[in-house]
Amino acid sequence: MKRLSLILCLTVVGSLTGCQSTAPQETVEAESRRQSQRITELENRLAESERLLADQDRELQALRSRPADGVVQVGFVGDSPETHMSSGMAPEVMADWAGVSGLRIHRLTSGLSKDHSAFHLVLQPLDSDQELRKVAGRIEVSVTLLEPGQPPVGLATYSLSLTDSRRTWVRGLVSSGFQLDVPLDKSQWPARPGDARLAVAASLDLGTDRVYSASEIFDVTP
Repeated sequence: MKRLSLILCLTVVGSLTGCQSTAPQETVEAESRRQSQRITELENRLAESERLLADQDRELQALRSRPADGVVQVGFVGDSPETHMSSGMAPEVMADWAGVSGLRIHRLTSGLSKDHSAFHLVLQPLDSDQELRKVAGRIEVSVTLLEPGQPPVGLATYSLSLTDSRRTWVRGLVSSGFQLDVPLDKSQWPARPGDARLAVAASLDLGTDRVYSASEIFDVTP
């Protein structure tokens, strides 16, 4: 009889322990499902935001190149261009876009990475008062290696669309502007670059034949 009672007690204790060990696992699984659903929702919202941003940038680019009759191309539907009449840019956007009169490479915050695999470039659109103007446009960058007695060697050609350039804009404590990490062709890098320098050239295309350029020479630190 005592043996039977002991078996019954062990069975009851085992059942309670099993319930306790199962409960935390179910809680973790439920939380994991909620987190997964939340991530999916955020990814969908991000994709929709990027789509809307790209649509706005196509509209902006079309406005910048609007012909005299007011009909603009705003993108493609299949293989055919879609056109419509547009009301114009927001006043603040137009003010920044129209105010740009030059482009500057910020020397203090631009430079070669420690492993020579990339060049960090800060580009700043400026107005006539040398004040920063936040705009978006097509960016072209080239980096050329210069060595005494040797022909120039191209290390990088880099470009960003209007939409992609907008994503690179950073407002920092030291400098603000387009902040780019331009990858370099390390196979062209000299074994002893002590006397080498880098010629960095960049251009910003705002449309309607408004293209601004800047260039700088940077010493190479071995």
